[in-house]
Amino acid sequence: MSEVKANPDAAEPKRRWFEPLAAIVMALATLSTAWCSYQSARWTAVSGRYGKAADNLQRRAMALHLEANQMMTVQAQMFMQWVNAHLATNDTLAEFYAARFGPELEKAFAVWLAQKPFESRGAAPHPFVPGLYESRFNAEEKEALAELP
Repeated sequence: MSEVKANPDAAEPKRRWFEPLAAIVMALATLSTAWCSYQSARWTAVSGRYGKAADNLQRRAMALHLEANQMMTVQAQMFMQWVNAHLATNDTLAEFYAARFGPELEKAFAVWLAQKPFESRGAAPHPFVPGLYESRFNAEEKEALAELP
């Protein structure tokens, strides 16, 4: 039996194109990795900026919300003092409080009084109901929240 020996020169053409192809694939993989790293860093920075802007808008909205609640509390207390003075028929004291209402309460109060609340059961129970009273900060708060990405 004759033994067939493998010809080492037959594998040479395959090896000749395999090494350059492997080098090209490795170069493409390296370039792709570098490109992905660049894009990741770039979008991380963009995302960070949007996150910071969103945080700032949310803080601003919460500050406006807090300020609106504080203002409404003060105005509600003044309104209650006006009611007490009105029911005690102390017109001087009632006028004192009414003159110090803020623009939001002043507007709602005028509409509420036009409903004749002391005579009509269909009148709103107080001027702070939705549709009558609108805090000046509510619109700004809604704008800040609407700007959130």
